[in-house]
Amino acid sequence: MTVSQAQADDARVRSIKSELQTLQLDGPPFADAVMPQLRALLGLENVLLYSMRNFTGRWEIERWNGDGLMRAAEPLMRGILGRAQQLPLYYDPLVPRPDQRNRVVDARSWIDTHAPGTWEHSPMCVEILEPLGLHESRQPRALLCDERSVVGWFGALTPAPLTRRQHRLLSALVEPMRQRLIAERRLQDSPAVSAALDVMLDRLGSPAFLIDAHGVVREANEAGRSLADDHQADVAVALRDAIAHRPNAMSFELIEISARGLPVHWLAVQRVDPLERRIVTCVQACAKRWQLTPRQTEVLDLLARGLANATIASSLGCVERTVELHITAIFDRAGLDSRSALVSTVLTTCV
Repeated sequence: MTVSQAQADDARVRSIKSELQTLQLDGPPFADAVMPQLRALLGLENVLLYSMRNFTGRWEIERWNGDGLMRAAEPLMRGILGRAQQLPLYYDPLVPRPDQRNRVVDARSWIDTHAPGTWEHSPMCVEILEPLGLHESRQPRALLCDERSVVGWFGALTPAPLTRRQHRLLSALVEPMRQRLIAERRLQDSPAVSAALDVMLDRLGSPAFLIDAHGVVREANEAGRSLADDHQADVAVALRDAIAHRPNAMSFELIEISARGLPVHWLAVQRVDPLERRIVTCVQACAKRWQLTPRQTEVLDLLARGLANATIASSLGCVERTVELHITAIFDRAGLDSRSALVSTVLTTCV
């Protein structure tokens, strides 16, 4: 290989890497542009990127970006997955072998060594590649993994082993392709993850805040928002102290959240005793169910703690008659007619 060819190869690899590193939310799928470039760069007829997801026990194709004859292989692969009793692959998508993760290997050579005599009778060979005339092809590929699980199969089918040049170029694109697939999957999953995070935070009961690497509060549960509404300045100071590992006035406990490729975040949770946490959680749940006003929710919280009307009035800075009116309104919304039934209903809501 000449110096000028190596320089041209490197320039084309840089161009493909640049496309992989540019995530356009409203643009076309990156593979539509990248896969033809890969095919031309490598000088190969059939290039493929595919990934699968496990849907409650069964595997389905999540993406299929095939160039050349591999476009026609997609419906054949879907048919096999739809009726197979066992996953018809020579690798485990959940926990592939460490020596096959994020590196280019020849799958056919591996199969012939570790499972000799099985390839010619396998569904992949008989039902997909043989009808396309590709059953004798070499299969240079990389299992692109996030931690341990496979996020994508990336490679080619070719009648001859890869040249040193082709192997070098394919290997150069493993890491940027892996990072792109991980970024796309996280972007795709983010709405569901965000909703799940909301549910989990609210289940904590205690005030909780998700804080990013810059100290900005990105999310809070209902108890946290209520606390911040009532004591905004105090909460801000306490969170800053917690992040700086200083004692804080609101007893926030800081839990570090780290993930590969992402800046550190923290979950700040206010430490409260179990009974306090239960009362807060149950009152918030009932307030939402009965559509109570913020003031009615405060009254309900104090009622659940066993306080008398006069004590509640003193705590809220109002007259006792106002407290009685709030309690009557709560009875109406809850469909109850006694104080004891109300408290019992609140405290058993989260059991």
